Formats: sequence, structure tokens, C-alpha cells
Amino acid sequence: MFRFLDGYDSLMQALWAEAESYGATINLKTIVKEIHWSGDRVEAVCEDDDGEKSFAASRAIVTLPLGVLQTNRDEPPAVRFVPELPPEKRAAINHLAMGNVLRIVLRFRERFWESLKLWDKDANQLKFADAAFIHYPDASIPTWWTQLPIRAPVLIGWAGGPRADSLIGTEPLAVASGSSSSVERTIESSPALQRWDREPSSASEPARATDAARNELLDQAIASLAVIFNISTETVRDQLDASYFHDWRHDPFSRGAYSYVPVNGLDAQKILSQPIDNRLFFAGEATAVGHIGTVHGAIQSGQRAAREVPLHDLSKILVEVI
Repeated sequence: MFRFLDGYDSLMQALWAEAESYGATINLKTIVKEIHWSGDRVEAVCEDDDGEKSFAASRAIVTLPLGVLQTNRDEPPAVRFVPELPPEKRAAINHLAMGNVLRIVLRFRERFWESLKLWDKDANQLKFADAAFIHYPDASIPTWWTQLPIRAPVLIGWAGGPRADSLIGTEPLAVASGSSSSVERTIESSPALQRWDREPSSASEPARATDAARNELLDQAIASLAVIFNISTETVRDQLDASYFHDWRHDPFSRGAYSYVPVNGLDAQKILSQPIDNRLFFAGEATAVGHIGTVHGAIQSGQRAAREVPLHDLSKILVEVI
């Protein structure tokens, strides 16, 4: 297990710099609405702050998350393909599954857990001073990790699968709580967070979470730590400075946290990764056979898709992301 000490933004910045060094142009805050792929070119119809705009090329690499590619009978598709994708491709997309994850970041006034004294059932003392990973199955949010080797007053809680579904519920969650000014500055400076701490700008965005739903989730996190550390919830709450959530399930730009292969789904994953008419190429963690649901799988799939594009067309391709 490893992590980037400066966060995954440092990885994105490195990939960005490498792409630009080869002449790539990156358009931020540009939402793909339609992909037209008939004839001898591909056109991406997009929206930005100035309205509608289009980009055209001879080929396109589609890296949309599985949750965005999947269709829901009750909702229009997030990205419309014109013409529709072939039935075999659509069947493969809908056969794979998109998983949900709850992640909550709690920042405290101090690293109170490092000085706690606990004993296990055999009377051996438990020390959390050098703990990097904690798993307590009976807690509502069972998995936590610290920032070691950096000693920071931060604990990150994680739950996946059905447990995440029950914790998140059906209503979107707000991103941040607490009165910390540093949290407010983080939200202001991060486009990813700006989507979630304000009222939706259009009917296609989810409604803002209720304070009750957000506070219920925070209560579950505090109660989980109280059980793990054998202290009162009041002790944990008194130490709390700020909290942060991200609700990938209701984020229209992901519609889930990560994909996974259900029973008899390997063939569907392979079909999803295959090009269409040497015109549309597909990448993303959902297409990474053997590495689905991982960052390195996503990167490897992009490299694989780039190799599939004819060499003479490498300077004329679109990479479609939301």
C-alpha cells in the first residue's frame, strides 16, 4: 500500500505536463454532451461557461466512467452517442457494475489517538502512535487510515459496497461541514468541490444534501471512532475541527466510485475495451483487465488505447472525458 504524499493532484499535474509537452490541448470546465461518430470523423459537442462548442478529429479515445456510460431508464444518458453504440457494446457496458464508496475525512485539533492507552483481550497494550491502517468490522465505518509517514491530525474513514449504500442513502451529500476557514478556502480553490457545496446550477445536477443527512453521516463516523478507540463520542466530537465528504454516487461526472466485474463479466470487460470501426477507442479503469478499479489500471488502459490508434492519426485524436 502506498500513497502520494502531495495527493493525487501531483499525479494529474505530471500527466498534464507530459501531455502538453507532446502538443496536447486540455480544456477544463468543458462538459461533453454528445459524441457524433458517423462518417470519417468524430465530433464532441460540449458545453462550457460561454455556451456550446464542438471539437472534431479523425479518432476519439473515450475515457468516460462506467457509471456515466451506463443508461438508466428513468434518466436521459449523461453523454449521447450519435449514432448509438452497437448493441454488443451497450450490453457489455450494462453488464459490468459500478460500485459505491463512502469516504469521509476528519481533521482534528490534535492527534489524540496517539496517546490513548488500550488493552486487547489478552491484556496486551494497544498503541496507535504508529498506526497507519485500522480495520474494525463492527463499526459502521469500519476502515480508517492515518497520514503516516506524515504525522497530521487527520483520519480518513472508508466504507464500500452495500455498507456504503446504506450509509449514503438516496439523497446527495454535501461536501464539507464545520466552521474551519481553511476548509472554506479549500472549497473555493477546488473546482471538484465547488460542484457540491453550492445549489445546483441546472435541473440535471442533484439537489443539495440536507443538513440532516450530512449530520447523520458525521455522527456515524464519530460513533465508529468512539467504538474503535473505546472513548466517548463527546471526546471525539470535542477534538473535531472540520470534516469533508465526497459523494461519488450522486456526482453526475462519475455516478459511482469504481467499477467491478460481476459473475461472468470478464467477456463484457474485454468487449468494452475494444475499438469500434477503428474510430472510437475505449479506455478507463473499467476496461483494465486484471486491474479494474485502480488508478494504475486506468493509466495502463489509456496507454493501451493510444497504441491502438493508427500512428498517422495520433496528432488528430480527441480524448473524451467529463
